[in-house]
Parts: sequence; C-alpha cells; structure tokens
Amino acid sequence: MSITDAFSAAKSEKVEISERVLNQAVSEIRFLQRRNEVLSAKVDVLNLFTTIFRIISPPSGEGMQEDIAWIIERAILGSKKEKES
Repeated sequence: MSITDAFSAAKSEKVEISERVLNQAVSEIRFLQRRNEVLSAKVDVLNLFTTIFRIISPPSGEGMQEDIAWIIERAILGSKKEKES
C-alpha cells in the first residue's frame, strides 16, 4: 500500500467516522425533540389540573389557619373565668 493509498484510506475513514457521529447526533436530537414534545404535553395536563383544582377548591379566607396555641390559650382563659365566677 502506497502512502497515497494510506492517506486516501485514512481520509475516507474520517469521513465515515464523521458521518457516523453526525448520524448519532441527528438520532439523539430527534429523540430529545420527541421527548420534549411528550414532556410538554404532560406539563400542559398538569397546568390544566392545577387550574381545575383552583376553580373547584373553596377559597381559604386569609390563607392561614388559626394559631392552635392561641386557641388553647383562649380555652384555658375561658375555663379560668368560668371557675372564678
């Protein structure tokens, strides 16, 4: 094999490797695009459920519950006042 033949073989091998790498890249990109479409659809469904739950759930007033310690303390003070009277 001459140097020219070896160079030509190496050059064609690089082209094959480059094409293989590019084909793998295209395959990976197509896969990720399909996966992105699926995930996008799932996000849309989750957003729809969130909207539905917000519509269905009753308003919570102030958004916080009463402080349980304050409720107990109020009950204790009420009980003490009843005993004193």
